[in-house]
Amino acid sequence: MKNLNFYKLIKVEIFLIISLIICWLSLSTSLLDILNIYNVKKINFVNVSNFFRASTVVIIFPILLFLLFKNFRSFNFRANTLFIFSFLYFLMQLPGFIFHDNPLYNLGFVISSLNILIIFFLINIHFNKKKYSIVFIITFVMLIIITLLNYKAFLAFFGQPYGNSLYTFFSSSETYLGKQSPRSTGSSRTILFLYIISNYLFFKFYNKFKILKYFIYIVTSSLILLFQSRTTIGLWLIFILLNYIFEKNFSFKNLLKYIAIYLILPLLVAPTSVILKAEIFEKKKISSISNNDNSKEELKKELNLILEYSKRPIDPESFSSGRLEDWLKIINNIGQSKIYGFGAQGDRFMINQSASNAFLYALSSGGILGLSFFFLFTLNCLWILLKLFYFFYLTSCQKKEFFIATIVLLLIARSIFESSYSVFSLDYIIFFSFINYLFYFSMKNND
Repeated sequence: MKNLNFYKLIKVEIFLIISLIICWLSLSTSLLDILNIYNVKKINFVNVSNFFRASTVVIIFPILLFLLFKNFRSFNFRANTLFIFSFLYFLMQLPGFIFHDNPLYNLGFVISSLNILIIFFLINIHFNKKKYSIVFIITFVMLIIITLLNYKAFLAFFGQPYGNSLYTFFSSSETYLGKQSPRSTGSSRTILFLYIISNYLFFKFYNKFKILKYFIYIVTSSLILLFQSRTTIGLWLIFILLNYIFEKNFSFKNLLKYIAIYLILPLLVAPTSVILKAEIFEKKKISSISNNDNSKEELKKELNLILEYSKRPIDPESFSSGRLEDWLKIINNIGQSKIYGFGAQGDRFMINQSASNAFLYALSSGGILGLSFFFLFTLNCLWILLKLFYFFYLTSCQKKEFFIATIVLLLIARSIFESSYSVFSLDYIIFFSFINYLFYFSMKNND
């Protein structure tokens, strides 16, 4: 009988891992991809792939609900405030579909979000701290895959003289099965998180081979700077500050060393790569044209032009890239449905544009009720982080959980300028994966 129970436990664990991978693979899809398979004239690999990516999310939903009800007796309301606030937040997005013409296919975002909540509720029951590392490995692998799929952006950068292509590249959607390729903000965020998560997964290895750690960091940071996303650069600077406090090397000599490695070197490597790349293209042209002063003068002008066009294009009329205008539109129009909002993707329903702010997304999708629960959820997360960072600072030994807590804090900071973890997305999966671990596995062991 004991062997049978153990076998059932193993089956549940495997199903939860598969379900989490399904949620990762479903990113960028919607319920429309299920309907589109019946409308296309010619079925191809992209249509079929998107159909299965979207439909598997719907298939696992009732199974997860069944497992939830089966294990509901294990639910402690006082100890599960994260789940309660999150569940109520997404529940508040349902009335908008009833009272407004928000397309029903947007319900897929609510279903996917609830899938994640249920998966981690069950993981907390069936997994121990050691097994939870599978979640971090899945996250790390998925972020690597997403970065590799964006290879055309890197090829465009290294294959042409202009240096702003990482910020302006948008034409690799075929590698994402017909979906929109990540913007520079998303791509640079992914690279930053990859480095921070690698510090957790390879904590002992990095401490043993610090030169390799610094090399990976400089490459990663240089790429972040080359993407020229102001939001991600801000997150990068926050990480540098937190990491310095965490390492506790407060002597003047160590401070100078830290600034040189973590700040100055990336700031030198990033622009140097742009200049060297431009000079290589210039030399190629010199060798292919006649050797006269006029031609050389033209090439110098072209080199200066290349360096000028390597800067990120900025709208002179909107420093916030239009965010402030979008925020004002949502605030001014929410009065029509300020109590319960317009349903999932309410920002796009209202202004046909992302809210670019997690709290305004919560307001547009769930109204004041949804915003209240989202605010309580975020406040709860900040309280958890405050206790953990205080614990990390007081303890003399380095704890690798610091890097997990840092990512959660960076995602909260990112939510000021992006919808982030307020909607089912890459941010949402990472955020809940990590805050759940900190609250139910790391923090309880520290109490």
